[in-house]
Amino acid sequence: MRTLTRDFGVVRELLDRLGDKWSALTIAMVRGGPLRFGELRHALGGVSQKVLADLVRSLERDGFISRHVVARTPLHVEYRLTTLGSALATLIDEIERWARTHEPDVVAQRHAYDERRGDDA
Repeated sequence: MRTLTRDFGVVRELLDRLGDKWSALTIAMVRGGPLRFGELRHALGGVSQKVLADLVRSLERDGFISRHVVARTPLHVEYRLTTLGSALATLIDEIERWARTHEPDVVAQRHAYDERRGDDA
């Protein structure tokens, strides 16, 4: 018989992190190469400065991105994927491919569901 109790502590935390509104998108954006904070914020569109600052700190803490200070005048900071982040970005790319491939199926299922629910009402 299958055991139903499992300890998902860190797994749950990581899935929560990756399932939030901005993390997966941020990792996908940084996959294209180093980005400065402003470039990342512009690429994401709609994220506040505070939310993005907290996000990049969390992604850095988890080991997905690294922060590099570039010695220029003026100084600026770039965010890059780590090896761990690159491995995760590959999975995010696969999920994106799956979503694009199956988007018509999901739309059709939603439409069929909505029609059935409309008939029940």
